[in-house]
Amino acid sequence: MVDLKKRIWIFPLISIIFSILSLSLPVAYREHATYNSYFWLSALNLRTDTGALWYNSDPLAITGAVLEILVIVIAMILLLFSVIRIYQDKLSEKLAKLNFLVSGLLLILSPLGYIILANLYVSDFWSIYIPFFGIISPFIAAGISILTIFLYKRE
Repeated sequence: MVDLKKRIWIFPLISIIFSILSLSLPVAYREHATYNSYFWLSALNLRTDTGALWYNSDPLAITGAVLEILVIVIAMILLLFSVIRIYQDKLSEKLAKLNFLVSGLLLILSPLGYIILANLYVSDFWSIYIPFFGIISPFIAAGISILTIFLYKRE
């Protein structure tokens, strides 16, 4: 049987991978008759018929993108710090659990911000556009991070 205590660092590492996916994959898309439109957390947009790739230059979109990415990066740094320190066996249980909780909450905050701001920016955004894995993966990462709190025990 695998000793979970020695392998607990794998869980926050998986959470980091899902966080990277949230920054790399589109958060929403729309299928049109002749093309598709894709939107990223970074305010990057793609239209498949022309291959046009551009950043939304609206100040609200740019501000939201910067804040949402910053929140995810801070969560990833906390998780990476925890992975390294747990692997070295130099992190207290209390601090590790606090890092997992804070990073989990940050990973929930970022996509919620996008969900709310996208609906303010385009009326009925989520009725028009279909959620993609980029908006779902931070919630998965947050779930793994918070689950790690309950799995993490030190002697």
